[in-house]
Amino acid sequence: MKTTWEEIQKSMTETYENYTQKKLLPGTVEEKKLQAIASELYALSCYSDFILKQAFVQSATGTVNSEIASENQERRQAVFYLSA
Repeated sequence: MKTTWEEIQKSMTETYENYTQKKLLPGTVEEKKLQAIASELYALSCYSDFILKQAFVQSATGTVNSEIASENQERRQAVFYLSA
């Protein structure tokens, strides 16, 4: 997602101010609540980036891929001969 904490907080502050028609003052309870929520959203964003990176298996390419394929073929042939 590549979103920073500051971007999340800025977006939430703008949305809050547009929705309530009030300026969010520094140091208020509302600002602290939005900062806490922005922190949690950022943590979730970082975790989801990590999960997405882990979810997609990276496969071997080139000669390594060919070697693995030939080893698998040899195993299949050995199993076939043993079962015959």
